[in-house]
Amino acid sequence: MTRSMLICLFGLLFFSCGSDDGNGPAEVWRLTAIYSHQTNTLEQGPDLSFQEVLYFSPNGTFIKRRFVGAERFEARGRYTKEVRDGDGLQVYRVEYEQDSPIVFNCFGGFSESFAVKSPGLVQSDGIPCDGPEYRYEPDGINPE
Repeated sequence: MTRSMLICLFGLLFFSCGSDDGNGPAEVWRLTAIYSHQTNTLEQGPDLSFQEVLYFSPNGTFIKRRFVGAERFEARGRYTKEVRDGDGLQVYRVEYEQDSPIVFNCFGGFSESFAVKSPGLVQSDGIPCDGPEYRYEPDGINPE
């Protein structure tokens, strides 16, 4: 009986002491509004011409998905979190693997920034190039 208990104990330790790879549920944000400073107009909810979801995984990977009707577009990359100089806002800085038509960037290149304006709002800004402000709110879905 002692041998059986040791085998059970060994099995329990072996299967319960797995390594933590840092992967967990993604932080998910869904586009809820687009505000244009130039025209002072706000599109939101069902008025949006497309749907968009951002996935920030704990391992530093990022996925941006856009749905336009039946079409799906996707851009992938890596991100870092940092505090922006000047205003102290927390910012996700994304570097994409390759260029994509859904990358929203005033200055070209494969990067994009998302500022955390409040615990329930992440914003991508086109204001420096007179573009719209994309507003995202937390969403509880998983990326796959």
